[in-house]
Amino acid sequence: MNCPVCGHVLSEERCEGCGARRGRHRIPLSGQLGPKGPRNWKLLAISIGVAVVVAAVFFAIMAAGGENYVRNQQNASGAFGDEVILPPGKSISYVITVMFSSSYVFTVSPIDGPVIMAVGRIDAGEHQKMDPDDIDRALEGGVQVEAGKSHTLTGPMDRGRYTWAVSNPTGRKVRVKISFQ
Repeated sequence: MNCPVCGHVLSEERCEGCGARRGRHRIPLSGQLGPKGPRNWKLLAISIGVAVVVAAVFFAIMAAGGENYVRNQQNASGAFGDEVILPPGKSISYVITVMFSSSYVFTVSPIDGPVIMAVGRIDAGEHQKMDPDDIDRALEGGVQVEAGKSHTLTGPMDRGRYTWAVSNPTGRKVRVKISFQ
């Protein structure tokens, strides 16, 4: 067999003329790719440790606040269903932005004392900021609900901003069940 480089006759391992090796030969790469040391393993171990800690913290937060997360998501979509305690003279309210025509069902069931419930339109949703007077006007037509009784308001909601509110006119705490859908 002849050498592919110079054309001389090849012996078992090398060419007699140019010294080229016969067949395949290994190219020494050790040391060419950088030093191998424990530093690379330390970086990998630290990265995995940090990822495990972050995942553990995330799951702990979700486990502790999962119910509140779902409740906040419901509030973001406008739905509300919970039992609350209203301090004397205070109220709970929520502003809803409606993009498409829909309807609402607002139910209030006071347990410990009377409350006032109201639903109203604030504006057409064309402005970034709401006027507090518009909110007050929207809630003027409130309905008083006596303790132990339940009252439901229903109606259509066109595009715009609406608010619902439940207020405690008494001088003591009132426990009330509120549902808005």
